[in-house]
Amino acid sequence: MSQNEGGLPEQPGQPHAQPQAQPHAQPRHPQHPQPQAHWGSAWIPPLPPQPGVIPLRPLGTGDVFNGSFATLGRHWKQLTGFLLAVQFAALLAVGALAGLGVALTHSHLDGVFGLDHGQDPAPADLNPVLATFVPLGLVAAVVGVWSLALTSAGLTALLQEAVVGRPVTVRLMFARARQHAWPVAGVWALTGLLAALPVLLVLLVTVPLSIGSDGSDLPVTLFPVAFLLSLPYAAWIGIRFSLAPAAAVCEALGPVTAMRRSVKLVRGNWWRIFGTTLLIGLVSLIIAYFIQFLTGLLGLVLMFPALGLAAGTGADDPASGLLVVIAGYVLISAAGSALGQVFFPTLPQLGTALLYVDQRIRQEDLVSGLLAAAAGVTAGPASGPGTTAGPGTDLRTG
Repeated sequence: MSQNEGGLPEQPGQPHAQPQAQPHAQPRHPQHPQPQAHWGSAWIPPLPPQPGVIPLRPLGTGDVFNGSFATLGRHWKQLTGFLLAVQFAALLAVGALAGLGVALTHSHLDGVFGLDHGQDPAPADLNPVLATFVPLGLVAAVVGVWSLALTSAGLTALLQEAVVGRPVTVRLMFARARQHAWPVAGVWALTGLLAALPVLLVLLVTVPLSIGSDGSDLPVTLFPVAFLLSLPYAAWIGIRFSLAPAAAVCEALGPVTAMRRSVKLVRGNWWRIFGTTLLIGLVSLIIAYFIQFLTGLLGLVLMFPALGLAAGTGADDPASGLLVVIAGYVLISAAGSALGQVFFPTLPQLGTALLYVDQRIRQEDLVSGLLAAAAGVTAGPASGPGTTAGPGTDLRTG
């Protein structure tokens, strides 16, 4: 088989291509020949397609980091708007519950919280307060868990679209998050119960024994030991089911089915997923702490000159100036805390969702489905109900 001028082999039966004169070609000196590019001497694999934030191939640790930060960089407006809206709604709901409790028990609050030291509240005042605030506290806890699950589901929905390069809106994130928030919360609840099972068993055994034998210090002594011994088991459980929230969102699964799906995807790759999850968690935690430290330091730097300025003005009410300065410091610190939350726990959740995508690429050849979704064409039976590769269909299981 003959070769053409560039070193590429010619196909059999193909006419020999005549070399074409290159315009503006520089003459070659016979004593100093130019180096030849032997393209046929080595095969360079083509780069994998990348319609979104990651290359569509098995991901390494660096790819997970790059994809997470790229998602933050490309979609920071949608991400910030979504996070602020969820946090504001949760704070508003908790505040409304607290206001309702105060309104229902205002006549009994002085009899419980306005007593002198050493006085016990009367049952007529204590019982209504407990009967009101304990259920409201449970409802507030449910609201808090729901807001965290809503955030996790929204971040996974954002990443699902960012992987294939589709545009993302806050409305889309809310629509997908509301649909899958409760399955995500169910995954968290079941995983937490399984992780805490050894400690609960120790308490279940030691508390009755301590009551029956007057050994009241037995649970207090064994609880720290049981907690420390259960940490490896809790880590194993946590990584084993770490991909379940992403599966619940991307594949529209219930909590138990999503946990089984995570077990299947993690099998054989536990240590790699554990190492990547731990590393991205530590990095995001350091970034968040550094941001909060800098904003706190900035608040202190600005506060001391402001205090000196307020004292030097000779105002009639220096306390009001002091309150303004403290309020400014609190606002700066709150802004730093909110900015730090963009990285922690947001970045680890994005990394975990990318690990879910990576495992499906490795085990299920997800690349073809992702390319079809990126091109907006039919993705085949793996797309679930409906054959159009619309939002949310590219990561469904086959």
